Amino acid sequence: MYTGVVIVLVVGVALGAPPAPAPCCAPDQLECVLGLTTGYMHEGKGGSQTGIILLSYDYKGSRMQYSYHLTDTYVGAINYDVIQDYKNGRQYVIRGKTCTRTVLTGEMKQDCVPATATYVGYSTLTSATSKIGFNSYTFMAMPNQTNVVFSVTEDGCYPLSVQAQGTANNTSYFTTMGYVNVTLGIKDPSVFIPPKSCPQVKAKDPFHQFSGGVRYIMDKYRK
Repeated sequence: MYTGVVIVLVVGVALGAPPAPAPCCAPDQLECVLGLTTGYMHEGKGGSQTGIILLSYDYKGSRMQYSYHLTDTYVGAINYDVIQDYKNGRQYVIRGKTCTRTVLTGEMKQDCVPATATYVGYSTLTSATSKIGFNSYTFMAMPNQTNVVFSVTEDGCYPLSVQAQGTANNTSYFTTMGYVNVTLGIKDPSVFIPPKSCPQVKAKDPFHQFSGGVRYIMDKYRK
Protein backbone atom coordinates (compact mmCIF):
# COMPACT_ATOMS: atom_id res chain seq x y z
CA MET A 1 0.00 0.00 0.00
CA TYR A 2 1.16 3.53 -0.79
CA THR A 3 -0.02 6.34 1.47
CA GLY A 4 0.53 9.78 0.02
CA VAL A 5 0.40 13.28 1.42
CA VAL A 6 -1.13 16.43 -0.01
CA ILE A 7 1.57 19.10 -0.13
CA VAL A 8 2.72 22.02 -2.21
CA LEU A 9 5.37 20.55 -4.48
CA VAL A 10 8.46 22.48 -5.41
CA VAL A 11 10.15 20.42 -8.09
CA GLY A 12 13.65 20.88 -9.38
CA VAL A 13 16.45 18.89 -10.91
CA ALA A 14 18.61 18.19 -7.90
CA LEU A 15 22.33 17.52 -8.12
CA GLY A 16 22.93 13.83 -8.55
CA ALA A 17 19.35 13.16 -9.62
CA PRO A 18 18.79 10.27 -12.04
CA PRO A 19 18.41 10.99 -15.76
CA ALA A 20 14.98 11.83 -17.19
CA PRO A 21 12.86 8.65 -17.03
CA ALA A 22 10.54 7.45 -19.74
CA PRO A 23 6.83 8.20 -19.14
CA CYS A 24 5.12 5.41 -17.20
CA CYS A 25 1.63 4.06 -16.47
CA ALA A 26 -0.13 3.66 -13.14
CA PRO A 27 -1.05 0.16 -11.90
CA ASP A 28 -4.00 -1.37 -13.74
CA GLN A 29 -6.20 -1.46 -10.64
CA LEU A 30 -6.10 0.93 -7.72
CA GLU A 31 -8.26 2.83 -5.28
CA CYS A 32 -7.51 6.14 -3.59
CA VAL A 33 -8.79 9.37 -2.13
CA LEU A 34 -8.21 12.62 -4.00
CA GLY A 35 -8.00 15.81 -1.97
CA LEU A 36 -9.16 18.62 -4.24
CA THR A 37 -9.08 22.41 -4.31
CA THR A 38 -10.35 24.37 -7.33
CA GLY A 39 -10.58 28.10 -7.92
CA TYR A 40 -12.62 29.35 -10.87
CA MET A 41 -13.77 32.54 -12.57
CA HIS A 42 -16.89 32.81 -14.72
CA GLU A 43 -17.92 36.11 -16.33
CA GLY A 44 -16.09 38.09 -13.69
CA LYS A 45 -17.47 36.07 -10.79
CA GLY A 46 -15.02 33.95 -8.81
CA GLY A 47 -15.59 30.93 -6.64
CA SER A 48 -13.95 27.86 -5.20
CA GLN A 49 -14.59 24.19 -4.70
CA THR A 50 -12.94 21.94 -2.11
CA GLY A 51 -13.39 18.41 -0.88
CA ILE A 52 -12.54 14.82 -1.70
CA ILE A 53 -13.19 12.32 -4.47
CA LEU A 54 -13.13 8.59 -3.78
CA LEU A 55 -11.80 6.82 -6.86
CA SER A 56 -11.85 3.18 -7.97
CA TYR A 57 -9.81 2.70 -11.15
CA ASP A 58 -10.01 -0.62 -12.99
CA TYR A 59 -8.22 -0.56 -16.31
CA LYS A 60 -8.41 -4.35 -16.60
CA GLY A 61 -12.20 -4.22 -16.43
CA SER A 62 -12.49 -0.96 -18.44
CA ARG A 63 -14.41 0.82 -15.70
CA MET A 64 -14.10 3.66 -13.19
CA GLN A 65 -16.12 4.88 -10.25
CA TYR A 66 -15.98 8.32 -8.62
CA SER A 67 -17.71 9.41 -5.42
CA TYR A 68 -17.72 13.21 -5.11
CA HIS A 69 -17.99 14.98 -1.76
CA LEU A 70 -17.33 18.65 -2.44
CA THR A 71 -18.32 22.10 -1.22
CA ASP A 72 -18.85 24.92 -3.72
CA THR A 73 -18.92 28.66 -2.98
CA TYR A 74 -22.38 29.14 -4.48
CA VAL A 75 -24.21 25.83 -4.35
CA GLY A 76 -22.90 24.44 -1.08
CA ALA A 77 -22.59 20.68 -0.66
CA ILE A 78 -22.08 18.55 -3.79
CA ASN A 79 -22.48 14.81 -3.37
CA TYR A 80 -22.88 12.39 -6.26
CA ASP A 81 -21.40 9.24 -7.77
CA VAL A 82 -20.28 8.51 -11.32
CA ILE A 83 -19.82 5.03 -12.77
CA GLN A 84 -18.12 4.77 -16.17
CA ASP A 85 -18.56 1.36 -17.83
CA TYR A 86 -16.53 1.51 -21.02
CA LYS A 87 -17.02 -2.16 -21.84
CA ASN A 88 -20.78 -1.67 -22.19
CA GLY A 89 -20.64 1.97 -23.29
CA ARG A 90 -22.62 3.37 -20.37
CA GLN A 91 -22.18 6.09 -17.79
CA TYR A 92 -24.29 6.45 -14.65
CA VAL A 93 -24.60 9.60 -12.54
CA ILE A 94 -26.25 8.93 -9.18
CA ARG A 95 -27.48 11.80 -7.00
CA GLY A 96 -29.26 10.42 -3.95
CA LYS A 97 -32.14 8.29 -5.24
CA THR A 98 -31.94 9.79 -8.74
CA CYS A 99 -29.89 8.12 -11.46
CA THR A 100 -29.19 9.16 -15.05
CA ARG A 101 -27.73 6.82 -17.65
CA THR A 102 -26.00 8.17 -20.76
CA VAL A 103 -24.04 6.74 -23.65
CA LEU A 104 -20.29 6.47 -23.05
CA THR A 105 -18.26 6.33 -26.25
CA GLY A 106 -14.68 5.34 -26.97
CA GLU A 107 -12.27 3.13 -25.07
CA MET A 108 -11.03 3.70 -21.55
CA LYS A 109 -7.64 5.35 -21.55
CA GLN A 110 -4.92 3.94 -19.36
CA ASP A 111 -3.72 6.32 -16.65
CA CYS A 112 -0.29 7.10 -18.09
CA VAL A 113 2.06 10.03 -18.35
CA PRO A 114 1.62 11.03 -22.03
CA ALA A 115 4.50 10.15 -24.34
CA THR A 116 4.57 13.80 -25.39
CA ALA A 117 4.90 15.08 -21.81
CA THR A 118 7.90 17.22 -20.91
CA TYR A 119 9.97 16.02 -17.96
CA VAL A 120 10.17 18.71 -15.25
CA GLY A 121 12.37 17.12 -12.62
CA TYR A 122 12.96 14.73 -9.76
CA SER A 123 12.45 15.33 -6.05
CA THR A 124 11.76 13.45 -2.82
CA LEU A 125 9.34 13.31 0.08
CA THR A 126 11.31 12.47 3.21
CA SER A 127 10.26 11.52 6.72
CA ALA A 128 12.22 10.26 9.70
CA THR A 129 11.80 6.66 8.54
CA SER A 130 11.36 6.69 4.77
CA LYS A 131 11.96 8.53 1.53
CA ILE A 132 9.81 8.54 -1.63
CA GLY A 133 11.27 9.74 -4.90
CA PHE A 134 8.95 11.18 -7.54
CA ASN A 135 9.08 12.51 -11.08
CA SER A 136 7.08 15.41 -12.47
CA TYR A 137 5.96 16.11 -16.02
CA THR A 138 3.99 18.81 -17.80
CA PHE A 139 1.70 18.50 -20.83
CA MET A 140 -1.32 20.04 -22.52
CA ALA A 141 -4.57 18.11 -22.10
CA MET A 142 -7.29 18.22 -24.75
CA PRO A 143 -9.94 19.20 -25.68
CA ASN A 144 -9.86 22.49 -23.79
CA GLN A 145 -6.09 23.11 -23.79
CA THR A 146 -5.60 22.55 -20.08
CA ASN A 147 -2.03 22.92 -18.83
CA VAL A 148 -1.28 19.99 -16.52
CA VAL A 149 1.60 19.20 -14.17
CA PHE A 150 1.49 15.57 -13.06
CA SER A 151 3.74 13.88 -10.46
CA VAL A 152 4.19 10.13 -10.02
CA THR A 153 6.33 8.05 -7.69
CA GLU A 154 9.68 6.81 -8.94
CA ASP A 155 8.86 3.25 -7.91
CA GLY A 156 5.58 1.86 -9.23
CA CYS A 157 4.37 5.01 -11.03
CA TYR A 158 1.75 5.69 -8.37
CA PRO A 159 -0.05 9.01 -8.97
CA LEU A 160 0.95 11.63 -6.42
CA SER A 161 -0.46 15.01 -7.48
CA VAL A 162 -2.04 16.92 -10.35
CA GLN A 163 -2.21 20.66 -11.00
CA ALA A 164 -4.39 21.77 -13.92
CA GLN A 165 -5.06 25.23 -15.31
CA GLY A 166 -7.27 26.10 -18.27
CA THR A 167 -10.41 27.69 -19.66
CA ALA A 168 -13.60 25.97 -20.80
CA ASN A 169 -17.07 27.30 -21.64
CA ASN A 170 -16.13 30.83 -20.51
CA THR A 171 -14.85 29.52 -17.19
CA SER A 172 -11.18 29.74 -16.21
CA TYR A 173 -10.00 27.44 -13.44
CA PHE A 174 -7.02 26.16 -11.49
CA THR A 175 -7.27 22.76 -9.80
CA THR A 176 -4.89 21.02 -7.42
CA MET A 177 -5.42 17.36 -6.51
CA GLY A 178 -3.37 15.17 -4.18
CA TYR A 179 -3.67 11.38 -4.10
CA VAL A 180 -3.74 9.73 -0.66
CA ASN A 181 -4.35 6.22 0.70
CA VAL A 182 -3.53 4.62 -2.64
CA THR A 183 -4.04 0.84 -2.56
CA LEU A 184 -3.68 -1.78 -5.27
CA GLY A 185 -6.65 -3.79 -6.51
CA ILE A 186 -10.41 -3.29 -6.12
CA LYS A 187 -11.58 -4.06 -2.60
CA ASP A 188 -15.30 -4.10 -3.38
CA PRO A 189 -16.26 -4.64 -7.08
CA SER A 190 -19.89 -3.80 -6.26
CA VAL A 191 -18.99 -0.09 -6.52
CA PHE A 192 -19.25 -0.56 -10.29
CA ILE A 193 -22.82 -1.90 -10.15
CA PRO A 194 -25.40 0.86 -10.81
CA PRO A 195 -28.69 1.01 -8.91
CA LYS A 196 -31.77 -0.47 -10.53
CA SER A 197 -33.20 3.04 -10.90
CA CYS A 198 -31.11 3.68 -14.03
CA PRO A 199 -33.33 2.44 -16.90
CA GLN A 200 -33.18 5.33 -19.38
CA VAL A 201 -30.42 6.36 -21.78
CA LYS A 202 -30.41 10.07 -22.56
CA ALA A 203 -28.95 11.73 -25.65
CA LYS A 204 -25.20 12.07 -25.70
CA ASP A 205 -24.00 15.03 -23.64
CA PRO A 206 -20.85 16.68 -25.08
CA PHE A 207 -19.45 17.04 -21.56
CA HIS A 208 -20.43 13.61 -20.29
CA GLN A 209 -16.94 12.12 -20.38
CA PHE A 210 -15.13 14.79 -18.39
CA SER A 211 -13.99 13.55 -15.02
CA GLY A 212 -12.06 14.71 -11.99
CA GLY A 213 -12.15 18.10 -10.37
CA VAL A 214 -13.09 20.02 -13.50
CA ARG A 215 -16.15 17.90 -14.23
CA TYR A 216 -18.64 19.70 -12.01
CA ILE A 217 -17.47 23.12 -13.18
CA MET A 218 -17.95 22.06 -16.81
CA ASP A 219 -21.47 20.79 -16.05
CA LYS A 220 -22.38 23.82 -13.97
CA TYR A 221 -21.58 26.41 -16.62
CA ARG A 222 -22.38 24.65 -19.90
CA LYS A 223 -24.85 26.46 -22.14
